[in-house]
Amino acid sequence: MHKKYGALAGLLAVLIAGGAISMDRPGSAPNVAEAAASTPVPSSGPRGRPLGTEVPHPAADAPHGPAGIPAISRRLAATDAATPAFSADDAKAFIEAHGVAGVRFEPTGPATIQSVEFLTERDVHARFGEGTGLPDDTLLCLVTVQGTFTVSGPSVPGQAPRTAIAHMAYQVFDAHTGNRLMQGTGPLSKA
Repeated sequence: MHKKYGALAGLLAVLIAGGAISMDRPGSAPNVAEAAASTPVPSSGPRGRPLGTEVPHPAADAPHGPAGIPAISRRLAATDAATPAFSADDAKAFIEAHGVAGVRFEPTGPATIQSVEFLTERDVHARFGEGTGLPDDTLLCLVTVQGTFTVSGPSVPGQAPRTAIAHMAYQVFDAHTGNRLMQGTGPLSKA
């Protein structure tokens, strides 16, 4: 690759891999259960599963099974499409137990749950510019965590690894199955 464009391509790869396009849009979710700002999230613990295994399926009732990776246990009876099968406290407990580290990002200090929101696929797509691939009216659960996260870019032979810093991370779950569908970080800054 031409040297003039090599640095730009590397930075673009870090931004895409780190989820820099995941910009927060305040006030877009009507059902918000704010978590206490003092709720710590483990800065270490099980790392997130590879993103490559999290490609969502078009429908939760497809013959090959539900979309995502099993995560939050269903504890409530979801009587309709607008009713989740777990509570905001269940989502909060899952993050407290498992953290929010991902394949290309991990916390580098204390992190705090900022919010747990139940919203539609349409709302998630509008907020982050990308979605899970499920139908627009699918109910999802978004957990947002604040802290310091190191985001790693792809390895390039002969070059030092590129990293960036994010101060927000998120995970999105199917509100009916509890499965994790996607995860990412907020805006990035240079490390």
